Amino acid sequence: MFGGTVNGLKDPNIKKIGPTNEVWILELYAKFQYSWSKLNVRGTEPPPRTNHIAVSVKKPDAADNTAVVFIFGGMASTKMDDGYYLEPTPTEIKFTKIQWESEKEGTEPQVPPPRANHGACVVDNYKVYVFGGNGGKGYENLVFKDLWMFNHLNNSWTNINYAQSKFNFLIS
Repeated sequence: MFGGTVNGLKDPNIKKIGPTNEVWILELYAKFQYSWSKLNVRGTEPPPRTNHIAVSVKKPDAADNTAVVFIFGGMASTKMDDGYYLEPTPTEIKFTKIQWESEKEGTEPQVPPPRANHGACVVDNYKVYVFGGNGGKGYENLVFKDLWMFNHLNNSWTNINYAQSKFNFLIS
């Protein structure tokens, strides 16, 4: 589990409620037993955030089904449009900040506007579809009804124009 909101009022070391960038793992055992552990982190840690998406995608260079977690957007004091890969190892978590790439050479990369409270799903282990949310950085109070596809094999975004598709009745 990455990020979220910390209720620091119950922790004398924090003393406030706010976003976090901590990483925790839940281990499940037999007979409904479980334990939570905070993991060590290395690499470029994402800023603390809440209301982001985090989905598992196949690691691009892995011969097996090794996965990484793709983290996008969210909010702290403002909405965010950055992305990170979270790669678990047996002893720690490694973060890598994603540099967005353009699908067409010589052009600026398309990137969804900053957002929080959006949804996501993964198709074919490498395409992450991101829908909706609400905006920030010039998009305050805007509710998005857009659909984006992130191809994590080449770190590029595509804006999907679903209004031209036969499925536009699904979203009003």
